[in-house]
Amino acid sequence: KVAIAALAVVACAPLAAVAQSEAAGELKNVAVIAGAPYEKLIGDITFLGSLGGKPELGQMVEGGLAFFTQGKGSAALDKKQAWGLIVQTDGGNFLPVGCLPVTKPQDLLDVAKAYGAEIKDGEGGTKEIKLPNNSRSVFVKIEDGMAFISMSPASLGKLPANPKQQLTKMVGEYDITVHASVKNIPEMYRQFALNAMQAGVQQGMKKNEDETDEQYEQRQKMTEAQMA
Repeated sequence: KVAIAALAVVACAPLAAVAQSEAAGELKNVAVIAGAPYEKLIGDITFLGSLGGKPELGQMVEGGLAFFTQGKGSAALDKKQAWGLIVQTDGGNFLPVGCLPVTKPQDLLDVAKAYGAEIKDGEGGTKEIKLPNNSRSVFVKIEDGMAFISMSPASLGKLPANPKQQLTKMVGEYDITVHASVKNIPEMYRQFALNAMQAGVQQGMKKNEDETDEQYEQRQKMTEAQMA
């Protein structure tokens, strides 16, 4: 389950690259990834470890977190709240935001500083975390016990409504859940995908040498039906 969560986050990460300037429009969810609270995850990891002959697995994960965050991660995180990634659209842009429940936001910023990041104040209460070597920036906004994280400040200008409620309700008794709404993808992106599919189909619709006219016609009709 933990591996699935990691893969899901990695798979959704490229969406951050397409976040652009703000545009007017009703916000709709395109994709939501919800993860169980920290305490439940560690409990399930420990249980899985016991089945595999490694009952100390949960402690190992906690130790890794403590090492990476210099002992501040465990205290900084709200262990009883769900976390996740919410990708919204305003009809023109994708607005992906990571949602991390926190009790001590400053501790997380201190961890970033310890790794050589520079913290700058941004607009609207946001923080810009400039990564070492000026490679890129991460933007963070703390609101209602939740750290909202994005690669684009535009995403933090239109935060999801009731993220705690969304993520808690969605994850339920699972460790990780993913929900995608294809119908909410902006028309321009859906049309782009359809055009690419249609172009691929047309290239593959050439008549084969060993194919009769009747067989070719039947294959064309089946392909057109599948596209429709």
